[in-house]
Amino acid sequence: MTGELTILRNMLGSFEASVRESVKKAGNAIKRRDTELARSVTVSEIYHSHMSLDIEDRCVNLITTHQFPPYELREITSIVKMNKYIRLISSHSAKIAAQSLRLKTESHECLDTELAKSIDHAIEILEILRPAIATLDGSKAWNALHFAVEQTKDGNEGGAANFSWEENLHCNGGLAAIYCMVKQDIESIVTLSMAVAGEIVFTLDGEYPCLTSCHSH
Repeated sequence: MTGELTILRNMLGSFEASVRESVKKAGNAIKRRDTELARSVTVSEIYHSHMSLDIEDRCVNLITTHQFPPYELREITSIVKMNKYIRLISSHSAKIAAQSLRLKTESHECLDTELAKSIDHAIEILEILRPAIATLDGSKAWNALHFAVEQTKDGNEGGAANFSWEENLHCNGGLAAIYCMVKQDIESIVTLSMAVAGEIVFTLDGEYPCLTSCHSH
């Protein structure tokens, strides 16, 4: 069944590449207040829904009609989960694009700067993760996890930056609510990207990664 697994991997890789492009577009849409770019992300969301269903249907069909050795079955079940996580990343990118339409020409320099950093970090994690999905590369998956953990650690330790963020949210009323929702969507993209990386490690090792051990890989 190696051929079927190769097809599944390629489908998942194409799906992730398309979703990653939507995350980039959503990030640029909110940075530039680009309404056309934002709308293109919304349209892509429909396409991604179909891609995800195709992958899910193929996985279910294989599981119900064939018997697999444990390793191959583990990979298929992990692909089912990764497919779900990538689909959710697409959904969050569409939400970011939708919020950029709400912002229109309104802006706040400090919050825009913080959002741009967060979006760039999320995209960088996806870029690191890309070859891990394409080739089922455990070391690349660990690299993505390591980078994500480091970024989270840096954010948590940046007390002044965090205080500035909270202070600006408090001072800008309704506008702040939009920024807050975008920030939450970006954080969800990072969390889901880490879940994808975890599934790759699980496929190869049979165990989910312990994030405290990221430094040792």
